[in-house]
Amino acid sequence: MDTKILNKQAVTLAEVAKIVQGLGNKPDRAEIQNKILEFSKSTTKLKIDDAEKLIKEIEALNIPLMTRENIVQIVDVLPKELGELKSIFAGSKLTVSPENMKLLHDIVSKYI
Repeated sequence: MDTKILNKQAVTLAEVAKIVQGLGNKPDRAEIQNKILEFSKSTTKLKIDDAEKLIKEIEALNIPLMTRENIVQIVDVLPKELGELKSIFAGSKLTVSPENMKLLHDIVSKYI
């Protein structure tokens, strides 16, 4: 059976948990799917509704060159301090202005 990828998009750990839960009950899922579900549920810091709200708030900032992957990483890590937020972008080509970094931090802080 050939598998065809229809869509490729970064998703939060909360979204991963929802997707895997939608595959059926524990006995019906493959062992790897159950492990993925267990991991995503144990490491996610937000409920799916809050994760989606946070994504929308960050997207609304329209930070130049910020990708969905960057946003998902922020949502999954949920950095408490400005330094933690800055470290997410270390090594990437994305440069976030101090003003936008402060706005990002203020938005993320509401969900901690």
